[in-house]
This record gives sequence, structure tokens and C-alpha cells, in this order.
Amino acid sequence: MISIRKIRATISSFIHRAQLDSIVLRRARLERLYTYAACSAVKSIAGKGFKVCSQSDEDGVINEIYKRIGFGSKYFVEFGVGDGLENNTAALLFSGWSGLWIEGSKSYFDKICTGMQCLILSGRLKIVNGFVSPDNIDEIISANKTSDQVDLLSVDIDGNDAHVLERIKSISPRVIVLEYNAKFGPSISFCMKYDREHV
Repeated sequence: MISIRKIRATISSFIHRAQLDSIVLRRARLERLYTYAACSAVKSIAGKGFKVCSQSDEDGVINEIYKRIGFGSKYFVEFGVGDGLENNTAALLFSGWSGLWIEGSKSYFDKICTGMQCLILSGRLKIVNGFVSPDNIDEIISANKTSDQVDLLSVDIDGNDAHVLERIKSISPRVIVLEYNAKFGPSISFCMKYDREHV
């Protein structure tokens, strides 16, 4: 025989799940409305994103930006490239661009040097192993860039990005890709304090 307590618990659980499902559905509908509104705006690039080698939709967004503004030098600079297979410029590199990658991890640097040796030897890719900071970033770029005309700069070091970007003076990129935390929303202006020890 089933106890009244078990029946109440089952009903309570069902109601709780139904409320959660309802909240999730309402939130999904709201997100679809926001996305539709953003995508239907005349100049919006929100619906143009896709992923080839990027972490999310950056490849498609970058592609759409250059469709609109045209290509310049097709030269990029990116730091925080990981293992070279998932970043914002790998798809560009494989489609004929050239550029400079800066990576702090020695193991990722070695992996790139081995896996992309033909691109490095051909001169299309220069890779530097170095941990960037506001104090050294401009020197690293100016000592290693192979073009004065930079079409794209991508910054992805997960923390001190804004502080490092602020100190770059040796290049004037046409487009900058900078990671941000969308959870704060557009109305909140926040930048973490610089932390030399942040990894």
C-alpha cells in the first residue's frame, strides 16, 4: 500500500517539475524573441554566426564583417590561440590569410609548431611562445609582425584582455575581436582589475 506521504511527495515533485518546465519554456520563447528581434534588425550580424574553427559563432560573424567592409591585407594577429585548432583566426589561415600567433603555453606552442610546420615554413604563420602582459604585448607584436597592415586582431586570454589590449600601440587593426562576458548584459559596464598572477 502506498502512503499518503509518498503520494504527496510524488504530486509535489510533479508540480515542481511542471513549474520548472514552464519557466524553461518561457525563457526559451523569450530568448527566441530576442534573437529574432536582433537578427531582423537591418544591420544585425547576430544571425550570421557559424563555427568552423572558432569556439562559438565567431567564424561566421568575422566572415560577415569582411563581406561588409571588404578585405585589406588579410593579415591577422591573435594571442591566446590554444592548440591552434580552435581559435578566431585558424579558419582565416586555412582560407589564405597569414599572420602572427602568440601562445603562452609551451605544450600548445610545440603542438602548433609540429602540426602546422608547412604553414610556418611557408611564412604564412609566425608563432611566438610567450605569456603576454600589458608591459610586453606591444614589444612582442612589433618584434614579430610581418606586416604593418593588420586586418584583424583577436584577443583571448581569459581575464586581463582589456588591460593588455589598451597597451597595444604598434598596430591599428581594422577589426578587433575581444571576448566579453554576456551574462552581465549591455547595461552593466564592468572590467576585472588587472591581476598579474591570473591564468
